This record gives sequence, structure tokens and C-alpha cells, in this order.
Amino acid sequence: MTDPEAVNPEEESLEAPEYLNNLMDELIVYAKYHDEHMEAEWIPEENVFRVYQDDQPEVDVFMVDIDDAMYHEAEAVVVEAEIGEYTEDLDPAELLRFCDQNLIYSRLMISKGDGCEYVILQAACPVSQLSAAQLDCMIREVSVYSGELSEEDDGEDEE
Repeated sequence: MTDPEAVNPEEESLEAPEYLNNLMDELIVYAKYHDEHMEAEWIPEENVFRVYQDDQPEVDVFMVDIDDAMYHEAEAVVVEAEIGEYTEDLDPAELLRFCDQNLIYSRLMISKGDGCEYVILQAACPVSQLSAAQLDCMIREVSVYSGELSEEDDGEDEE
């Protein structure tokens, strides 16, 4: 997955940002209330919470700086999962059709890392607009659909 841009990269903290830590606690309670199993683990080296939900693919949750003039606040929470390496075999038209039919909170993007380009599914929301319920939907969407898109990508490689 991509390296998230830390909100304050000068501060090399091993602790999760307080806002995000509290939000993850709320999310776990919300999931239990809805009879879902969810775990969140802080990965200090990556500045992310790695979230595991039932049998779905894991996702990373982290905070980034955003354009205060555009969004009227300076930080957002991002949910992200890697779909796979970007190759010439990927059909952009199929990806766009998939997005049009399925995605509400998230977007597809291409990220560079380890000398390769990767297709990433990512959802984001400014912090003041985010609730545990919305974060749950964002995590579910990114996890479920990144898994489906990864399976489609794996299937194309086998042909």
C-alpha cells in the first residue's frame, strides 16, 4: 500500500493521532453493536491503523493534510487498500464501469512504490464530517470491492 503522508511528518511519534485512536475505538463499539467482528491494529512504522473486518481483505486507515481553503478544514481520514500492480492488461473501461455501478465513497487511483505502479482503492472524508457509521461504510466498501477487483485482476493473469 502507499505510504500515507503523516499529518505532521516532522513529529515521529509511535502513537496514533488522538482523534484517529478515539474514532477507531468508536468504530469497534459500532461494529460490535451490529454483530460484526472488527479489529484495528496501530502500525507505527507506517502511521496507519490496519483494520480487519470479518473475512474481508484488510484496509489501512490514516490521516492526511487536505486543502483548508477548499474543504474548510485541514485534515481528512483515508481508508485504502491495494488492488494490485498496474499492468497494460488492465482495462480502464471495465474499471470505470465497475466504479459507476458499485462505488459510493471511494475512488480508484494509481500509486507508485517499489519501482512499480499499483492500483489503489481509496475513500476519504474530512474529519468534521466523519462518524463511526460512515467510517464503517467506507471500510466495508474499500475492503469488499478491493477484494473483488483483486480477484478479477488475478483471474486475468491466469488466462
